Amino acid sequence: AESVGGWLGFVPDNDPFVPPPGECPWKESSSLQIKSAAALEKINRNAFIQSPDELKAAKPIKGLKLPKSILHVLLADWDYVTVQKKNYRLPQDPSVLEILTQYETSIDKTYDQDMSPGDRERFAASLREYFEALCRTSLLYDDKERKQFDRMAKDERYFSCVDFYGGEHLFRLLSKLPELLSGMPESSVKEFKWAHSDFVRFCERNLTTLVEDGHVFLRNS
Repeated sequence: AESVGGWLGFVPDNDPFVPPPGECPWKESSSLQIKSAAALEKINRNAFIQSPDELKAAKPIKGLKLPKSILHVLLADWDYVTVQKKNYRLPQDPSVLEILTQYETSIDKTYDQDMSPGDRERFAASLREYFEALCRTSLLYDDKERKQFDRMAKDERYFSCVDFYGGEHLFRLLSKLPELLSGMPESSVKEFKWAHSDFVRFCERNLTTLVEDGHVFLRNS
């Protein structure tokens, strides 16, 4: 089977929020700049869609559904930032890195028993690379959030944005994956859906610890 690391898709070259090739979105922090450049390079190297024409013809991957509980988190998240005009207090606990690490080591029988620790580790690594490459340019709602990102990026205590963002921002990435990976070869789609489903089940089962008021979102789903 194709390694999960090969699932990385592409950065759409006609997306106004994506920097031109070679331009790093993290200009204020050398450590974050290195991480961003490496992630973007890998995404570009594994690009399945190369031209704007191919991008227009591509269709989002079907079947990457999110449960109601996570959709409720996303709706509340959008309202909190765009309607109430608030920012999350950073760093969040748990961080994206801590969530992915917890998933990598999970052995709960409620998830897919065919997923090995190695499978989970590779999928988590792919999500991390996407998050690091796209966070500032595609996962933040407004300039206020981007300014907050820039302030955190200057803090030498944090090597990457996965160290100071949490579950809400990780779920934003999950909501974008169907379009981000629309150019994925059919041979890889089934395997990706399998791993995606496993990770989503992990998130839903642990929602009370991943986001604030997670128990409320579970109760109302």
